[in-house]
Amino acid sequence: MRYYSVYFLKVFSKREGENNSLAVVIANDPLSESDMREISKNINQPLTVFVKREDRDIFDGKIFSRGSKVDLSPEAAIGVFYTLAEEKFIEGLDLGNKEVILITDKGKAKVELEYKNGDIQCVYTKVSETFSLKIDSEGDFIRLGGRAHIYLNGILKI
Repeated sequence: MRYYSVYFLKVFSKREGENNSLAVVIANDPLSESDMREISKNINQPLTVFVKREDRDIFDGKIFSRGSKVDLSPEAAIGVFYTLAEEKFIEGLDLGNKEVILITDKGKAKVELEYKNGDIQCVYTKVSETFSLKIDSEGDFIRLGGRAHIYLNGILKI
């Protein structure tokens, strides 16, 4: 029998209908796509992200929605890396920023983690060339490149 660390998150938005629940599965052993589909059906969350470390700061991510493979959403990327940083799956810094990479079927997503006193403070990622995304542990908001703002109550483990 294989065991995996699973974290359940809720990303809250002030806009009605934009709350996202997701599960983050830390897969140290390889999982087949059919295994991931079955696990995501059983977990029964809107999104299940399977994360495997490829190198020190490079992670592979597969995203499923109740058994179907889907693209990574910005909120899921933020939730995944906030969890990885908070739970010390990523070696943090005392102070400063660190870049990590998530490899998905659509390519590489660069994510920047900001640390202060050894604790994760902010997680940033680019959604596209024109939009960037940020969440901070104090204000708990996502900012889309200056064009729009989505305010969040935060990412909480449930």
